[in-house]
Amino acid sequence: MDEMNTVNNGMPQYGDVTGSTEAACSDSSDKTGVSDAAFSSMMKEIVSTGAYPSCMGDSEEKMDVSVDAPLAADKGEAIAEVASEIASEVASEVASEVASVDMFSLDNTGASPTLGAESALPDNAVQEAASGVATHAPPSLAYDPLAPSDEDNSQDPPVGNKSAEQKEPVRAGAEEVAEKVAGVGDDAMENVIEVTGTKQGPPVSEVVLTPEEMLTARKLRMTERQQRLKEKKGLTELDKFWKSVLDSNADFTGWTYLLQYVEQQNILEDVRDAFDSFLERYPYCFGYWKKYADIEKRFRNPDRAEEIYERGVREIHMSIDLWMHFINFFKEVHINEDNFVERLRDLYARAVEIAGAEYKSDRLWESYIAWEREQNNPHNITLIYDRMLATVTQHLIGNFKKFEDHVKVFHPRDILEIDEFLTLRAQIIKTKNISAEHDDTSAPLGEVDQEAPPGLEAEEPPGTGVTNAASELVDEEEIQQLKKIIVDARKVMFEKTKEEALKRKPFEDQIKRPYFHVKPLERNQLQVWTDYLDFEIKNGSHERVLVLFERCVIACALYEEFWIKVRCFVFPQVMARAEQFCNALR
Repeated sequence: MDEMNTVNNGMPQYGDVTGSTEAACSDSSDKTGVSDAAFSSMMKEIVSTGAYPSCMGDSEEKMDVSVDAPLAADKGEAIAEVASEIASEVASEVASEVASVDMFSLDNTGASPTLGAESALPDNAVQEAASGVATHAPPSLAYDPLAPSDEDNSQDPPVGNKSAEQKEPVRAGAEEVAEKVAGVGDDAMENVIEVTGTKQGPPVSEVVLTPEEMLTARKLRMTERQQRLKEKKGLTELDKFWKSVLDSNADFTGWTYLLQYVEQQNILEDVRDAFDSFLERYPYCFGYWKKYADIEKRFRNPDRAEEIYERGVREIHMSIDLWMHFINFFKEVHINEDNFVERLRDLYARAVEIAGAEYKSDRLWESYIAWEREQNNPHNITLIYDRMLATVTQHLIGNFKKFEDHVKVFHPRDILEIDEFLTLRAQIIKTKNISAEHDDTSAPLGEVDQEAPPGLEAEEPPGTGVTNAASELVDEEEIQQLKKIIVDARKVMFEKTKEEALKRKPFEDQIKRPYFHVKPLERNQLQVWTDYLDFEIKNGSHERVLVLFERCVIACALYEEFWIKVRCFVFPQVMARAEQFCNALR
């Protein structure tokens, strides 16, 4: 135990109890009638060294705990009590040693815990500390000291020379210790952080709570916190941060300090309480939705992180940034699933359906197109461009040029619906037939037409290099005509959208802060939004007006005049539609 005495500066040296134990043994020759103090000392030696006191001899008959069940139970309780005392004294110091200790292994009987050669810590003390750390550690650090280890074949000799029957009371006591030490709680965790400098997050709970159950638990914790604040007793650092925001919910800076604190402490329950409460009050802060989801992902809760993204896009569904973060998260988490392609395509389609009308949504559309290109699906890319070119966006002109490049690369039959392809080709053939009636291109009398019969074009002798150049020329000419018709048809739609985009460009160029912030907007910015809304209400479609209102109330959420404007526009529309519906039923 010299090594132990060197490592644990200032710690009680539990390995050196032989003298006291032998003295206790000498006080009584009756091994079953030892005094409480003496027996406690004896148990401490057993827990610390794994060896029986020398006065008890080597005979199993002198302490056969399997003979008297009540006696064995008393001994087990005493072991648990002594081990609990050890835990409270060594918890902080043992944490620094856990990193250098080889994990526990079992001998061939699977009953005797052993330590690696590098460890000098008492057997049960390290087991107990490991159990205590496991209650607060992430899943990768969780450890069951009584479970078989991966190092079952360790060559380190077992501690002590007890038989399997003699080891069972110690094992039973250790199980009891593990349950008791699990209740050490945050104080022990603070000791671990203090010694190691590392913050360990809580394990992922095996019990999955429903959103309603989580909300109930959060309300209960909040009630308890408010009670502590009211009584001003037992306040923690976290309580003090909460006090500032509870006293003033509008203290945005106080909220940011609270969120920073719970992120640093890295305790998932506290993170959830703080972020859920904050986002209930400030749902338009898309950056904090992403932070919250990232924390859940770091704690290996991808389902919970995805749920947070879903909540976020429901609250602020015009946020292109949040949709992009959600899509990138989805790609990373679900890429190895069988239905990944279908699910991601559905997510992209939902994103552009909801947020695609945002003026600066080009990167969302481009991401969708790039992904479909990776799937080698030119037909779907054409469908996306059809929707994109009908939408007023910031880079509409550049998007049309990219569409022209897309058409140049692929054969028309690969980028069009089969019905559209056949319809366009029929138009070309009809045009050719009309031209042929006015232009006789038959061969002169006496000349032989060299064109091969249909179906035999490819039956040229191999290696001759002879090809049906006339046929290829006709096919290429037809393809180019088809491509021109495809582009011209989309160009009509593009020109109409471009005209609408140019009308709105002066307003869009003046908007400097399209996202939410608690800082006041400049007066000229408020005027830009007012003028833009008036223009859209007068000239735009109902859908386009609603999109602009959605964008406006994010940037101008703290200005009630815009909420009133929304109501004045929407309510008459709703009433008019309701009246039409009622009239239709009469």
